[in-house]
Amino acid sequence: MSKVHEILCLGMDPELWRLDDFSAASDLPATRITAITEAELVPPALLEAQRWDLILCDAAAYYDLRVDKLLKGLQERDASLVIARPPGSTLSPADAYRRGAADLVVSGDREHLLMVVARELANAADRKELRRLRVIAGGGREAAPLPKLTQFGSPSTARVEPIPMPAAPETEAERVQDMRIKRLIEGGGLTLEYQPIVTLNAMNAPQQEVALFEALMRLKDGSGRTLQPLEFFPAVARHRWFSKLDHWVFHRSLNILARMQASASGAAAGLFLNLAADTLSTATSLEPIVKLIHSAEIADGSLVIEVTKDVFHKYQEGLETLCAVLRARGHGLLIEKFTIEDCALLDEVPDLVSHVKINCALLDHDVGAEKVTEELMQMVRCAREHKIKTIALAVDKADLLPRLYTAGFDYIQGHFVSMPYEDLVYPSVHVVEI
Repeated sequence: MSKVHEILCLGMDPELWRLDDFSAASDLPATRITAITEAELVPPALLEAQRWDLILCDAAAYYDLRVDKLLKGLQERDASLVIARPPGSTLSPADAYRRGAADLVVSGDREHLLMVVARELANAADRKELRRLRVIAGGGREAAPLPKLTQFGSPSTARVEPIPMPAAPETEAERVQDMRIKRLIEGGGLTLEYQPIVTLNAMNAPQQEVALFEALMRLKDGSGRTLQPLEFFPAVARHRWFSKLDHWVFHRSLNILARMQASASGAAAGLFLNLAADTLSTATSLEPIVKLIHSAEIADGSLVIEVTKDVFHKYQEGLETLCAVLRARGHGLLIEKFTIEDCALLDEVPDLVSHVKINCALLDHDVGAEKVTEELMQMVRCAREHKIKTIALAVDKADLLPRLYTAGFDYIQGHFVSMPYEDLVYPSVHVVEI
């Protein structure tokens, strides 16, 4: 039996176009029409991207139902988009094309529509066959597009493997959002931004100025807009995708750092990378990271791994495995969101930690608060006793600098120094002097 082609009809009246008898027209293949006019039903329908062979959309509904936004989030679909406009509309074929449509038809011009439908269903069949061949060539698994890299030579070969979507108790809104995030990740939407970490004063500066950066994972949607972590981390956490994303970040970042250090300029650079607690939880997820660190062609001591405090008690075995490879290469380990209460932790893990970042909430207090200043000074003294460097995070205004300088912080990071950027751009000032 021949395949029935699926047509999704958005904001259009099937009876007006007599869509139900498409199959009887000329030699058009058998079709099944699904008509949707309610906005809340559009996202779930479009998430079934590979179900549809053609999407017909009314010109007004294209924006009213947010079809333009939703389609941008789909990295690959077999179905072409065809827009239908009323006779008095000024929408031109060129405008429709810029909006992502394969063609534009005028309401009532059934003959033109039949021709366009026949052509685009054939195109959809060709796309599906190409995808099937890619699956065969990939050993039964369709390869995700490679992420693009323009800095420091050829693109990295790192990509995110297809990630599972396990059954989980979620709301419908969460399910739709999670499927969207999954599609963006697998479609090559992950990218990195880099934020400089700068020495606070000349007395603490190393003899050789080293450009330090933290690599921050970001995700781009179909329109190129960068999603902030709060927009996609909840979905990642719900389905425990962090270990796969960590592997992508480490593979890409360490390759970039290696090319920087091997460049003609011989750039002295160091990189800070976050590692999720989930990645430390099992040997299976941690082993690829350890291998990447061990084999990375980077200078000894030029990598610092940032972890949360809870891993010291929850995942001791994984942490010991990680620290073994860090020690072997002279790299460092950083505790995030360090507070005065965490000084006792440093006594439990002597010679394990190389850096700490202060609790960002402390910087929200009045800059003149004596209690907060005293806490900052206590934390710095505690860190120095353990030969640990201190970084003040989220330094967004100059008013904070005198207090941080007085407390004795080694480094600062935040918008006062630089916003995160996709390109590795280090500020002209390596050392901030007060």
